[in-house]
Amino acid sequence: MSDFNLNDHVYRLLQHEPFFAALSRRIDKKPGNVPTAGVRVTPDGHFEMVYSPEFFEGLTDEQRSGVLIHEFYHLIFEHVTGRLPDELAGVMQTQKPTPEQAQKFKIWNIAADLAINYHIGADNLPENCCIPGGKMFEDMPGDMTAEWYYARLLEKMEEQENDSNDGSGGGSGDGADGESSGQSFDPDNAGQFDSHAEWGQGEAGPEEQAAMDIAKERLKETLKDAANEASTRNWGSVSSSCRREIMERITSKVDWRKMLRYFIKTSQRSNKRSTPKRLNRRYAYVHPGRKVNRTANIAISNDQSGSVSDGMLAAFYGELN
Repeated sequence: MSDFNLNDHVYRLLQHEPFFAALSRRIDKKPGNVPTAGVRVTPDGHFEMVYSPEFFEGLTDEQRSGVLIHEFYHLIFEHVTGRLPDELAGVMQTQKPTPEQAQKFKIWNIAADLAINYHIGADNLPENCCIPGGKMFEDMPGDMTAEWYYARLLEKMEEQENDSNDGSGGGSGDGADGESSGQSFDPDNAGQFDSHAEWGQGEAGPEEQAAMDIAKERLKETLKDAANEASTRNWGSVSSSCRREIMERITSKVDWRKMLRYFIKTSQRSNKRSTPKRLNRRYAYVHPGRKVNRTANIAISNDQSGSVSDGMLAAFYGELN
């Protein structure tokens, strides 16, 4: 058995990746009985990366860094904390999947890897990994979401089944229109190098769900800290599209309608006056009642720079009215 300890190498591997280095410090890494590597949520709501020392020992430093970043991207994109297509989410949490559902789950795992590996590059990953433009995925563009790849892979599987039923082969590389359709897609031999075995499968009891909810909150705080650290130094290899998605995930979203209602309510002034037209609740027909007019003391300015659209103005004034 190899005595390779990943923790002894992490700093060196990620010294040019401030964002991932900050993220790595908050993720436990331990050797385990797995073929390659994988991330998971522990019963107490923490994140853990389990890896095979033999697997990592056989990689170059560039590939080791790539595998680490690959696993961290699974956390960033919430693949570990329950991001699943609607058709799989309920099934995987309540019952043992059928063979067809299990295959769809495998396709979703491949789609998640495609969405990640594009941002890392084939040169920084183990050989034969799932990557847009690579083996079996020649017709797949880069920088798409896992949901997009999942839908396209399902379409590809259906096309191959139809071609097979029609007796046209499907996988020779030439489509009916004469254009190259690339190598046929086989989920069992697509080249995944990491383990997704514990993602959303099996029944989720109250304790498991609580741990997942805790993990989601911890992930958001961890991403905030890592993003702040990267902003003061640099983001390393994180692409601009990934950076935008990360910032969207950690940015608190405020319901502007609720904020507007609260602001106007707290800005109201009451103008009270006596009137015999209203009944005094305490001294009926002895003292006059009171009439109260509440008016919001606010000023409204229109932004004419062009950054506010007519639709936004209409929504604002509709809510204001």
